[in-house]
Amino acid sequence: MVMTTHKQIRELLEFKSEDYPVISFYLNTHVGEISPDEIKAQAHSLIRLQEKKLSHKPFSHAQRESLTKDFQKIYQFLEEKPEFNFKGLAIFTCSSKNFWQVYELPQKVKDSLIVDSDPYIRPLLAILNQFHRLAFLLVDQRRAQLFELFMGEIKDHTELMTADVPSRVRYAGWYGLEEKRVSRHIEQHIQEHFKQVAVKLYLLYKTHQFDYFILSAQKHILPEFEQHLHTEILDRVIERLDIEPFTLSLNEVKEKALEIERRFVESRLNEEVEKLITEAQKGRLASLGIQNTLEAVNKKAVRTLYLVEDMTISGRECHNCGYLTLDEKECPVCGKVTEPVQDLFDEVVEAVLYMNGDYYTLPPNTLLREYGGIGAWLRFK
Repeated sequence: MVMTTHKQIRELLEFKSEDYPVISFYLNTHVGEISPDEIKAQAHSLIRLQEKKLSHKPFSHAQRESLTKDFQKIYQFLEEKPEFNFKGLAIFTCSSKNFWQVYELPQKVKDSLIVDSDPYIRPLLAILNQFHRLAFLLVDQRRAQLFELFMGEIKDHTELMTADVPSRVRYAGWYGLEEKRVSRHIEQHIQEHFKQVAVKLYLLYKTHQFDYFILSAQKHILPEFEQHLHTEILDRVIERLDIEPFTLSLNEVKEKALEIERRFVESRLNEEVEKLITEAQKGRLASLGIQNTLEAVNKKAVRTLYLVEDMTISGRECHNCGYLTLDEKECPVCGKVTEPVQDLFDEVVEAVLYMNGDYYTLPPNTLLREYGGIGAWLRFK
């Protein structure tokens, strides 16, 4: 997977096209559920269906040409993909505006293709919001390394961290006076190095929007270095290590950072789930289990949804009004016949996003699994 940058997300959020249509394309690429050939076949089916619908729309010749180029570009991207080592794919394209963005996602998405004047980004943001952008800084008295991590990918920013600290100095003088002067000179350089690293880190924090920091240095150095850090950074430190720069390979840095992030996220989510369970059992603004949560979804009352990853359940949906149910064959809202759906959780997520709610996936060992793998914070009951 290619790292998704904050700049890329900002460009997507700001992009609008009044003259030409924008395609938002989401595809489930989870090879544990569907083969690569089936993934490509489903993509072709989605595009052909949308092309048929769009043939009746009052687009100009230039707009139709733009759409045709967009579809061809999506086809080409998929055909040139040798494997799908990610669970979900999101593509946003508008050829006439030279706009093309691809997001390879660690979570599956529901297949969809939307044509509008601006990108349909709610499903993407719901996934991105579940991940944290980490900065991993390793520093000593002369050098510094900085790595950025997001959604399991790593980027090396070490070239932005330069130093100008003398490592060896020849000195000569009476009674050690010159030695003391040189020592003070080196100490000044060390403090200037710490200050420069701290300033650069703060500037990158503002431009890259890091969520949390991992700091690493020898134990006798780290407190001294931290005196130069802005309080905004210190408040976001989630781990302190005793590792010097340039002692770990890129893969070792990545593995260590991802493990720290995993522990940190699981701890926070476990606390949130425990609170959710307690509040639901007290009858407050929370729901547990598929039936209670379905009722809340159908009332558009869900603020934040929690799902245990890789759990699925079949159910039914009313295509007329969107009512979701486990087994009702007739919609109690509009009286239409409900249709079977293979994964009801997918439809629940889509409904929550439509009501501007958030959702989070939880690891398999969470307490929520004992309650059917689903729960939610509610706006009202």
